[in-house]
Amino acid sequence: TGGFDGLWTAAHASPVKPGSWAYLNTASACRSVFDQVRETFVFVGHTHVPGIVADEIGVFGVQPGHRFVINPGSVGQSRDGDQRASAGIFDFGAYEWQPFRVEYDVDEAIRAFPEAGFSREQGRQLLLL
Repeated sequence: TGGFDGLWTAAHASPVKPGSWAYLNTASACRSVFDQVRETFVFVGHTHVPGIVADEIGVFGVQPGHRFVINPGSVGQSRDGDQRASAGIFDFGAYEWQPFRVEYDVDEAIRAFPEAGFSREQGRQLLLL
């Protein structure tokens, strides 16, 4: 994990005990993180499901005065039924989170893995469920 002036931190699974590989896959699990970190924004992955959870029920979207767990989703192993690559950009100047999806040819990506020193089977495992 790493932070930037207390504003944000990022972890694959959870910034709390990173080696435990906790799944932040419910709003309750996401909100429990705020008791243990000081950052305003906590960027995570691991679930492969994009979403945003505020520190308070009823807060939708990014709003000043609140804290957020943001999962941009994944490239590969999509677990929300949408096989496009999922990512996002946070504009700290505008205080805005912009998620987006990108179409890509999964079969072509798998064929390219051997060029990078991986087998096609490893590519399938990384990109598909």
